[in-house]
Amino acid sequence: MDRGHKKSFWALMVTQFFGAFNDNVLKVLVTLLIVQWVQDESMREQLVDLTGVVFVAPFLLFSMVAGRISDRVGKPRVIIATKVWELLVVTVAAFSLWMKSIPFMMGALFLLSMQATFFSPPSTGSSRS
Repeated sequence: MDRGHKKSFWALMVTQFFGAFNDNVLKVLVTLLIVQWVQDESMREQLVDLTGVVFVAPFLLFSMVAGRISDRVGKPRVIIATKVWELLVVTVAAFSLWMKSIPFMMGALFLLSMQATFFSPPSTGSSRS
């Protein structure tokens, strides 16, 4: 592996790590805040369960579309677009935390998982360059 490929490999690994880190930290944070803020035990359990569904749903709903887009548009463009998307969604997530809004937090979690769904095909090499 020459120096350029080694550099791009490590850049991708760091990007992958922080993307997965952001997704999981937000999911855990939303779950913990629900446990702290919601007094009704039944409602709390339902919201915690919903958090898991919201986190997984984009992968189930959009995986095929994400792969097709990655094939048609190209890996570099999709990677750049999804990373810009991630920055915007993290901003929305921070705002939702500041507002203490569970619906906005759920929306941000869905959008961040959706971003990860679209980032995955070009970053794993499952589509053409």
